[in-house]
Amino acid sequence: VPPVLSRRYRMALQATTELMQEEDRFGVHEAARSALTALLKVPAGVAEAAATGDASLSLGLLEPAPQGPQDAQADQAKAACALISHAAQSLAPNAPTANGVASAVVDAMLRHANDEQVQISGCKALGDLAGAGAGAQSLQASSVPLAVLASVRQFPSSERVQQEGLTAAANLCEDAMITKQLQNEGIVFAALDAMRGHRWANGVQTAACRVISAVARHLPETVMDSSAMDEVTQAFHDHLGSNATVAAAVSVMHEVSRKKEIPVWKFIPPLVDHMVEFQENPDIQLEGVKALSSLLTMGRVEDT
Repeated sequence: VPPVLSRRYRMALQATTELMQEEDRFGVHEAARSALTALLKVPAGVAEAAATGDASLSLGLLEPAPQGPQDAQADQAKAACALISHAAQSLAPNAPTANGVASAVVDAMLRHANDEQVQISGCKALGDLAGAGAGAQSLQASSVPLAVLASVRQFPSSERVQQEGLTAAANLCEDAMITKQLQNEGIVFAALDAMRGHRWANGVQTAACRVISAVARHLPETVMDSSAMDEVTQAFHDHLGSNATVAAAVSVMHEVSRKKEIPVWKFIPPLVDHMVEFQENPDIQLEGVKALSSLLTMGRVEDT
């Protein structure tokens, strides 16, 4: 986006935000929502507007309009979360800014607790902030972990909520303190419920395995004493065609193998068969070799 258009794009977003804060006269809210929807369909514009790291646009959109209807406020929240996701890399390093933005997103998710799309956008924004390195202390103080878990529980049948919510949880669980907090609230059980409820959804299975892997890294006894390994094994066999799911499942096995022996002979033959079937696919070969390398460090080589 050329600089002059970038400035105009930001001005258009700002003007739209301000219109939504005003009294709804002459259909101004409906017009502003249409404008906002159109503006957010320009990915390069959104990225450019967010690239400055300025949180004012996002925070302005997250501010509830006292005169606005609930659906208009929900549209604002989704727009703000889209900007935050794009700007996560520049927002995350600044602790006060990340804390303020995360708190505003959590507030918006609470205000629109029954709006599935707001929950999807909110979980993605919070997950992107966590994945970009936002401080665990800031995120925990903003009740981010609990907001993400609440969203996952609120919409068990929504594939997108489960995927974005568990992806956010996996990013948050890179921190040991947050992992313990989420595990005390039952994050592994939530992940297992998602795996059972969305058996054929690659994204959900991958995100759930990532959560279980993170918990196993910090609290290995928790995973070994549950049915988690059964579900992870099922995901491995059901989703051999998904490199991400296979990698996430093997990651769980790797963490658990630190404490107990893994029957690697159950996993290597189907993985090899899959690699042979798709031997012309370089991505499958690369990820297959990585998975085999990890599996062979977990058990006795002669067993395989």
